[in-house]
Formats: sequence, C-alpha cells, structure tokens
Amino acid sequence: AGLAAYDRGNFREAERQFRFALALAPREAGLHNSLGLALASQARLQEAIDAYRQAILLDPGLPEVHTNLAAAYHTLVWLDEARTAYQTAIAVDPHFAPAYNGFGNLLQDTGEPKAAAAAYRQAIDADPNLISAYRSLAALTAGQGDLAAAAATLEQAAAHAPIDAAVHYDLGVVYALQGKIDPARRKFQQAIDLAPDSDLAARARTQLGRLR
Repeated sequence: AGLAAYDRGNFREAERQFRFALALAPREAGLHNSLGLALASQARLQEAIDAYRQAILLDPGLPEVHTNLAAAYHTLVWLDEARTAYQTAIAVDPHFAPAYNGFGNLLQDTGEPKAAAAAYRQAIDADPNLISAYRSLAALTAGQGDLAAAAATLEQAAAHAPIDAAVHYDLGVVYALQGKIDPARRKFQQAIDLAPDSDLAARARTQLGRLR
C-alpha cells in the first residue's frame, strides 16, 4: 500500500503506510529506506536522512540506501557527506548505476567535469538503459563545446529509449546548435508527437518556431 501511494505521488499516505508497516517490522531496512523516500519527497530532508541512517544501521549492504542518503545530503549542499555516501554506495555495489549517476551530478556541482563525465560513463556501462545518465553526459559535453560527442551520446540514448520525448528534444537542441536544421526539426516533432500535452512539447514547438 505504501509503495502504491508513493507511485501515485501521495507521499503523505505513503509515509503513513510505511510507518504502520514499521510498527510491525521495525528492523526491516527496506521499510526505513522507503520511509526516507516518502519524507524526502515532502522536502523533509533531515527526517529522511534519519530514516536512511537507520536503514544503514540495520543493513549496510544496500547500495540504494547509501545513494538515497547521498542525494539528500546533496540537496542540502552537504557536499562532503554526499561524496562519502556516494563512494560508499559504489563500494558496496560497483555495478549500481544510480550511484554513479548521482555521483556525476555531485561532481559537476563541485567543479570536476572530467570526473563527472567518467561517473556518467560508468553509470551507462552499469545500466545501458539509465537514460538520465546519457542526458547528463550529453549536457556536460555540449556545455564544453563538444557537440558531436553530445549528439553521439543522445543518439545512443534514443536507441535504448526510442519513446523518450526528452531524449528527442535534447537531440533537437544539439542538432540545432550544430546547424543541422532538418534533423533538429524532426527531433522536435518527435518530442511533440510522443508527449503532445507536456511542457516539453510546448518548448519543442517554440524551438520549431525559431528554426523557421
């Protein structure tokens, strides 16, 4: 019930359900982690951190808990703590892609773009379907002026997630920056077709207007 409420975006109800479950199974690390997620989604980050720490005390071998703890630290701009938590997650499971992806985001914020790019690539190697890692890597390389590398990364993402409107939108932006107007138009139109009522589609329509 708690996970269903969480998936619906009803985080207060999810919190209630997780607390009820914990009253019955107080030593279940996964429930403390789930409670932390529900609290973090309500911007109650210190409480979320406490829940994640309790989960780690009960079972330190869950990489997702260390990653969630790191993300909460990152949001609070506790950067040293976030770095340590991400590194712990990776040490616990060197194949846990979300830890590399989150670590990449942190490294961008600490002014370490080369290390961030390496972390995103490790995330992709660990999980080729983690589309957010491709998008982050492409944004980083595009920002450094390497539009060809950004386009190549997004083309890989599109191959793995052909119905992800955001990937097509990002590709449209990169193609437009490269002066590839017709491919850019096609990508913006694909983004619109895939998510016609979204804010992303509205941005794609604006971009199309600028290309005409």
